[in-house]
Amino acid sequence: MKKHLTILILSLAVQFAFGQNGCKDSVSSSFCYSQIVKSGRVLIWYGPNYDDEADVFWRVVEDHPQFPGGETARLKYLKGNLKYPQSAIDSGIQGTVFVSLTIYRDGSIAEVRLLRGIGGGCDEEAIRLVAEMPNWVPGKQKGKTVNVIHDMPIRFQLDTLIYDNVDVAPEFPGGDSARLAYLRERIYIPNPRHSYDTPQGTLFIGFVVERDGSISNVEVVRSIGNGIYDEHAIRAMEEMPKWIPGKQRGEAVRVRYMMPLRFVLND
Repeated sequence: MKKHLTILILSLAVQFAFGQNGCKDSVSSSFCYSQIVKSGRVLIWYGPNYDDEADVFWRVVEDHPQFPGGETARLKYLKGNLKYPQSAIDSGIQGTVFVSLTIYRDGSIAEVRLLRGIGGGCDEEAIRLVAEMPNWVPGKQKGKTVNVIHDMPIRFQLDTLIYDNVDVAPEFPGGDSARLAYLRERIYIPNPRHSYDTPQGTLFIGFVVERDGSISNVEVVRSIGNGIYDEHAIRAMEEMPKWIPGKQRGEAVRVRYMMPLRFVLND
């Protein structure tokens, strides 16, 4: 009886807190929420069928939910999947968008909403980016998985923007013929057995040409099944001389570049 009475009092508090503004600040239009600051909990009231496990959302927990792979993996996901809106680029808009998301007990993400935006399409992009995240490792309180409401900043910086298409593409010093000569010299894989079982094909390697022409973020995008080819290709790219950087509107910018490398067994 005491538990039911406590729930009733809390539910009335929620209704009182949000009844006058029509739940404008709710996580979803289907319910309202009220923060209980001392406990770090957010009570979600659905009506008479209250479930202490399902309907209580936490702000502060003993074991905070984590992106799979940890913080490094989360930052890598944001960096690799953020698409800077063209309207924001054209208008020179940059800054931090703050979003709120709910991480449920099964790790799924829902109720992604904007807390503070900067416009130019960045707000919508931040929401998309978070909504498409893989399931997280859920948070825990006293050893039990719980629902957690989490706020996340998404940074939009023009100086870190990587272009896929630019007015003037980056170029290896001396042109394409010099680039091919460099690769032939640097990527030499001896094959003493001359085995026709040796993999052949096209390896695709990706990298970023920085504003000063240096090469970064080198990675094999598609391998041909032989680790030694990958190693030689990555080393050759990392040791490349500086390129002539790409330009957008007359200014040097960072450009993502994809290069095919053909491996053929010679007789």
